[in-house]
Amino acid sequence: MSKKNKKIVIGLVLEDIFTDFAKDVIQSVIKNIPVGRNIEVVVIAGKFEEIHPHDINASQTYKTVYNSIYRLENICKFDGFLVALGSMNKVREQFMNKTHFTGMENIPKVFMVSDSDEVVSVNYDNETGIREAVDYLVNVEGLTKFGMLGGRDDNLDAQRRKSLYITSIIENGQKFDERAYQSTDMSTDCEKEALRLVSENRDLQAIFCVNDAVAVGLYKALKKYALVPGKDVKVFGFDNTRLAGEMTPSLATIGAEGETLGQRALNLLLDMLAGNEVKSAKIPTKLYGGESFDYEMYRYSTLEMINVNESFIYRMFDDCFYRYRYEIIDSKDVNLKRLFYEFMSRILFAVKNRYLSMEEYEEIMKLIDIFFENGAMDYTDASKLVKSLEKFQGAVNEVQKKSLNSTSATNVFVNRLFVHMRNRIILTVSKRMIEENNETKLGNTTLQNFLIECTDLSKNSADLVNILVRNFDRLGLYNAGLFMFENPVIYEKDSVYLYPDEVLFRCYVKSGKLFVMPEERQKCSMQELFRREELTSRYKAYYTFPIVFKDYVYGILVTEATKHMSVRGEYVSDQLGRAIYINHTQETEYKDRKGRTYNQIAEALASKYDSIYYVNSVNGEYVLYKADEIMRNLHTEEHGGDFFTECSMNADLLVHPEDRKKFKQLFVKDNLLRSLDERKTYTLEYRLIADNIIHNMRLVILWSSDKIHFIVGVENIDEEKKKEAEQVQALTSARELARRDDLTGIRNKNAYREFEETIQRKIDEKDVQPFALVVCDINNLKVINDTKGHQAGDEYIKASCMMICDMFSHSPVFRIGGDEFVVVLSNEDYINRNKILKKMRNAVIQNLKKEDGIVVASGMSEFDPTKDKKITQVFDRADSLMYENKNFLKFI
Repeated sequence: MSKKNKKIVIGLVLEDIFTDFAKDVIQSVIKNIPVGRNIEVVVIAGKFEEIHPHDINASQTYKTVYNSIYRLENICKFDGFLVALGSMNKVREQFMNKTHFTGMENIPKVFMVSDSDEVVSVNYDNETGIREAVDYLVNVEGLTKFGMLGGRDDNLDAQRRKSLYITSIIENGQKFDERAYQSTDMSTDCEKEALRLVSENRDLQAIFCVNDAVAVGLYKALKKYALVPGKDVKVFGFDNTRLAGEMTPSLATIGAEGETLGQRALNLLLDMLAGNEVKSAKIPTKLYGGESFDYEMYRYSTLEMINVNESFIYRMFDDCFYRYRYEIIDSKDVNLKRLFYEFMSRILFAVKNRYLSMEEYEEIMKLIDIFFENGAMDYTDASKLVKSLEKFQGAVNEVQKKSLNSTSATNVFVNRLFVHMRNRIILTVSKRMIEENNETKLGNTTLQNFLIECTDLSKNSADLVNILVRNFDRLGLYNAGLFMFENPVIYEKDSVYLYPDEVLFRCYVKSGKLFVMPEERQKCSMQELFRREELTSRYKAYYTFPIVFKDYVYGILVTEATKHMSVRGEYVSDQLGRAIYINHTQETEYKDRKGRTYNQIAEALASKYDSIYYVNSVNGEYVLYKADEIMRNLHTEEHGGDFFTECSMNADLLVHPEDRKKFKQLFVKDNLLRSLDERKTYTLEYRLIADNIIHNMRLVILWSSDKIHFIVGVENIDEEKKKEAEQVQALTSARELARRDDLTGIRNKNAYREFEETIQRKIDEKDVQPFALVVCDINNLKVINDTKGHQAGDEYIKASCMMICDMFSHSPVFRIGGDEFVVVLSNEDYINRNKILKKMRNAVIQNLKKEDGIVVASGMSEFDPTKDKKITQVFDRADSLMYENKNFLKFI
């Protein structure tokens, strides 16, 4: 293997994997691995822990044991490190000496957000972005009342941001009141501090959040005071994480300009590995506007647009899809920036040349589809993109209106393309929400199946571990490896030595397929842990999670670094630890098998279910484990003697009347046992009424391994139902938006096209009811626009629309053009069609005579089943009659 292609393993050491800052660092490092280089990144992340010696609790103990994962830095063979520990530098002083990492002085390292002068580090130039924001707020917006949600006293970067913010305000001739400052733990859970800030400073005009996460708590606090970010108070954060774009309204935020922390740190480390001398660097920052603080980064000139300036289009792309600039483009990937230029330049050339053919229009539509299908929305925020496109579309329309030779067809085509882009944005966001929810559901199901298989306490401890290994793929992992210590180790805080020199590589999943390692190949050196060829990742990056429970450490779970696993990985490793703990301790910690069976299942499943019943199918005796206050209303004891009778009694008292029958039928003993014999598990959803509140519940029933007992798990699924309803509503709203006319609120041309397709099918099937079409066209709209302005024109369109809708009050009305409407008459309006049309035309004539009011030309045509094969024939007749009426009105 050549030196250039030698495998390089880089450790990415983080304070916590779950913060948006950490996620962005991980993604920026992964996406900037040079194409063709044999580089793998291993993410080693613990948990921030504030040490309180006199207040040790279970949560703190868990964090302490979990942080043993940092031992991998010293044990495993890494070629270099990227370190972003922030406040944890102080917590981990016992593991870090003056040269950082005892025994690893010669391993190249680059630190992110570090104040040490002794190491190579990459930091934000906090000053540039903060000054830009404050200068704009004071000198452009004219604001004078400022507040801040800051960070922890032990976080040096937070203190720097506070100092720079205050200095910038003072230098702009304003005062900063220390009472308008509140410190936080820098997480989303800071609503209490935000409420204190807002309640004590009701006149604040702008609030700076030390990072994007803190803004989540501020938004909640502002909502309680009926204040809207961006409207009532300007809000901006720091770090430019994806969270900023996902908030409602989207958050303005300060972030890196040109390159990210992770990108620069990786490049510096690779230079160090190549033997080059490197120096610490600062990343310039700038303010990225959002709805919470509308700030324009760029100004576009009409001249640039008309001339189809290449740099202008690329600048627009960088503005709208600002995260893409940090992406390294592989030769096999679609270059989204180039693709954007391709279709946007064609649109601008059409505007410039005042012509766009149907063939060119369809090609541009295809390019737009390809653009969004290849992940364009991963690099932007939906609200920001929609707003940018609306502004751009408005500018294009202004250019077209000023062009005397511009055809209406070109205008229509160009506007359709912008509408299509907006629809793709809405549908992409809705689809992403549905996919994420489905992925979560699938993960929960696979984990449930895994726990069922791996809590068979009729087996001995060794057999159960083997069962766990054989079911490893049921955890829902795509590429992952399971490394277990031959004997569990007990965590000792002051012990330098914890992990053994060797580990057992029990199994791995590759592309979703399980491979169990033969016993003779399982042992491997801890040093070579991340150099095993069996480990694969589509992203050349891995997450590491310690498998722990209480003070036991059982091994390490290694998974590929996907967005899904950054959220779910710790939970999966936690369930692994619980299952192994049950197997490891069953023979020594429990004497009563019946009690042990119940308690161990309950312990493994309590994180999912609110209540668990362990029932004897022969005599109905049961044990109940309660995990939720809702279930305490049930009339059951911790131990009971007649499960089936009590279920029937509780159904009459607590189950919703509409669900009561199916619930009671299931818990007839013979019905339940027959159902379990026919299928492996039985699931029932029902509604439960507790304290006059309806809750959505789900129960899952399955046989225990002894085939005498069965287990009933009951869970509250209110949140799941709520998310499903929100997603359905989001998708419905998205589809409805695509069918609605923005100006008038009635149905648009897309909706009319769908109507035409439906009626045409009925015509083809000779199953259509009598109907007629009325085509209406507004007179003198161009004169109104030219003499009174477009706002007056818009009001005239809305008034005309209202008149048409009032006349044909029982029929759907569609706006199919700027001044053109279609009414579909059926039933009562069809019967009275001539009378209604005459009434409307008389009203129009009266308006003409008074020289005041709405003037709308109209034409009507009925569907003739003996002549009409196409609905367009009916439309064309009505359209011709409308033009006849239009000419007639000119002579009144």
